[in-house]
Formats: sequence, C-alpha cells, structure tokens
Amino acid sequence: ITYLLDYKRTDLKFMGVVLSIFKVLYKTAFVAFIKYTNGSFSYITASHGMNVGLIINSFNIFSYNKIIKQSLNPGSVIVLQLLSRYSMFSNLQLGSSNKAKYARSAGTYCQLIEKFEDYSLAVIKLPTGTNKIISLESYVTLGRNSNIMNKFIVFGKAGIRRKSGHRPIVRGVARNPVDHPNGG
Repeated sequence: ITYLLDYKRTDLKFMGVVLSIFKVLYKTAFVAFIKYTNGSFSYITASHGMNVGLIINSFNIFSYNKIIKQSLNPGSVIVLQLLSRYSMFSNLQLGSSNKAKYARSAGTYCQLIEKFEDYSLAVIKLPTGTNKIISLESYVTLGRNSNIMNKFIVFGKAGIRRKSGHRPIVRGVARNPVDHPNGG
C-alpha cells in the first residue's frame, strides 16, 4: 500500500484532529492520519510529541493572530515568516513547491537562525549543520520528525535488511571494468 503524504495541506483554513499514528515500511518516520473539520482526510509525517486526538492547525499569513499562537502544536503547518528565532521545524518546502525538500527523515529538524524581513529571506540551519538562505514564504511543519530513536537501530547482518525488501548494493570499484564506469 502506498500512502500519499500531504506536505502542503491545501486546506489551510481548516483544523484537523489526529485519528491514528502508524509505521509504514518504506518510511523511517511515523505517519499520522488526519481528519479535517470540512470532512476531508490526509496522511502527514508525524512530528515528535504528536498523539491521537491532538488538534492540528495550519496557518498562513492571513489566518494567523496572537490568540491562535497558543494553539501551535507539533505537526501544525505554518509559514516560516511567523516563526520566532531558534524555532525547530521539519518538512521544509521551498516556495510554492508541493513537496518537502529538507528534514524529511526520522528525527531530523531545521532551526531558524536569522530573519531578514526587509528582503523576505531567512537563514536556517539544516540537519547537516550547514546554513542556507531561503524565502520567508516557505511552509514548514512545527517540531522535529517522529521516531527519533531510529538512528540507534542495529540490524545485525545483511539478511535482516534483505527480508525487509532492501537489496544489496555493490560498489562500482568492486565490479569489472566492463560492468561499470568506475570498475577495475
């Protein structure tokens, strides 16, 4: 079964509630099933601290006010412009793209280092430790991705990964020159 994850959350004016959280084989982070107040459903990448029954909000610049700031829960989608300095977020979408580009795997997060309101730019720290300048109109998910203990899993041997659907990869230099450009 393939689950289509909704990163953009096109229903930005509706609240949603988390119905279930589960693990998908091909993803390292958990997936949450959301029901919105307009009756639609979607799958999202679960954030750390998200649980069943949690209210998820989505904010853009026009629907945000100071009263709603208290209802910012992990998993809520917000425009980067509305975050404060040193905020942690994940699933960063650049501009108007419909898919998250940075901090998508289990336990990863980005951090807002500096905002330049005059130029509509922000400096963020990526999970790799490098800084990147991006637009303030980018959408992000609050909190770090779920399954933060994923990096401590020890599989033991190659056969265990093979049973879960992962095929072994042979290095190019270990092949014959006729089989691969890096061979020999």
